[in-house]
Amino acid sequence: MRPVVLIAAVVLLGGLGLAAARGNDCPTFVEYALERTDQVCTHTGRNEACYGHVRLDAEPQANVSDFRFSHIGDIAPVSAIRSLRLSAFDPNNSLWGIALMRLQANVPNTIPGQNVTFLLFGDVAVTNLVSDAPVLVDVSAAADVPVMSYPAVTAPALGMLKRFAVVVADGRLADSSWLRVQMPLGVQSVGWIRNSSLSAAGSIHDLEVLDPADARPRYRPMQAFYLTTGNAPAACNQVPANGVLIQSPKAIGKVMLSINNVEVRIGSTVLFQAQPGGNMTITTLEGSAIVKAEGVTREAVAGTRVTVPMDENMQPAAAPSKPEAYPAAEVAPLAAPVSHLDTPVDIHPPLSPEEVAALPDQPTDTPAVIEPIPTDDPTPTGLPLLPSDTPVILPTALPPTLLPTHPPPPETRPTDVPVIVPPPSLPTDVPVNNPPAPTVAPTSVPPPADQPSGGNEDRGKGNNGNNGHDNGNNRDKDKDKDKGNNGNDDHNGKGKGRDKDDD
Repeated sequence: MRPVVLIAAVVLLGGLGLAAARGNDCPTFVEYALERTDQVCTHTGRNEACYGHVRLDAEPQANVSDFRFSHIGDIAPVSAIRSLRLSAFDPNNSLWGIALMRLQANVPNTIPGQNVTFLLFGDVAVTNLVSDAPVLVDVSAAADVPVMSYPAVTAPALGMLKRFAVVVADGRLADSSWLRVQMPLGVQSVGWIRNSSLSAAGSIHDLEVLDPADARPRYRPMQAFYLTTGNAPAACNQVPANGVLIQSPKAIGKVMLSINNVEVRIGSTVLFQAQPGGNMTITTLEGSAIVKAEGVTREAVAGTRVTVPMDENMQPAAAPSKPEAYPAAEVAPLAAPVSHLDTPVDIHPPLSPEEVAALPDQPTDTPAVIEPIPTDDPTPTGLPLLPSDTPVILPTALPPTLLPTHPPPPETRPTDVPVIVPPPSLPTDVPVNNPPAPTVAPTSVPPPADQPSGGNEDRGKGNNGNNGHDNGNNRDKDKDKDKGNNGNDDHNGKGKGRDKDDD
């Protein structure tokens, strides 16, 4: 009876969606499109993207030959996608582009069931800036280990890696005496730990050899991207503004992203919007977001937003603004898509002028304590012990200021993509079998200054972003042991099955 019930539900929702579109009932059509996305994208796994609702156009990476992402319910590895372009809200033609992505970002391989959720809707274009995943290795220690700002015992400490806590290492010194790790807490993105009695889920000697002055994180596919969103008013006030909702797992700390070459660290639910020659707006609905551009760091706490001026090439043109309260009327329509995230949350009300005035000018840089993720295992054992490497203390401490200046942008950048003009009549949820070839993305995308190179391409489905270094110590024993964001399971969804037809 389950398939019959599912088919009946899809038919009912399809009828409601068409009626809503014809009757210009915007809230009903919005809910229909989001519910439809839930149904067809329920099996979207880690590092995968799903075509949720018409209409969107996708362009594959240059080295990808077998690519299918043109119909509702199609799922593809994010490493295979070069660009996505979604259609604006058009209820008269039953159009509202929606895509769902679940990414690993800087979540350790050894922590299963924890993903970063992207929900894209409306007039949105994204260009993936990472096609080949860098070598990243999960590491932990059998005792508390300090995390230093650069590889020397005399360096300032950024925090403490607690016993059995797992972090992602993305580089090393040439002699492997120190490893650089990505910081899930605190203000700094990366730090250094001595390679003494460490455990690892893989070979640390495969890590990239880094200059200690290089503070740029290494990103997985779609963890660094260009974003543009349309700013034309929607057909109805109840329609969410064009944008990308990003939600990080609560148990992981902060997730690192690079959006339009602006470094963003979120531990929350955040809406991102950006226009060429305008602003990139970071609206924090829950939690907090740390934004860094032009050497200035700001924090958008729940109930506020921060803007970063953009030039015509979607590069930061000035430092981030101080946080300001967002208008309640602008965020109210976001309640619909937020309720369809893996973990629904309550949107924080705008802060009062007094609360905004009391915010610090910049985020407080307090030492971070990286705790192990809570599990049901009373006797954690950490990761496999690495072969002993003799610790080497650098004879000369490096200068404390290590952040490099921003390099000049490449001469060519992806241009903004024109808005898709839908055909005069398009059946509801029945994409064209041979959709017009998108003209939405340039033939080549120059890498940003912080784009990683090398590594293996992440093409897998589900949890294939784990770089092949699991060593059998993954603690996912057929149940999600995470005590935080349990909604971010790779196969979690609200639908009752994947609808493989085009409806």
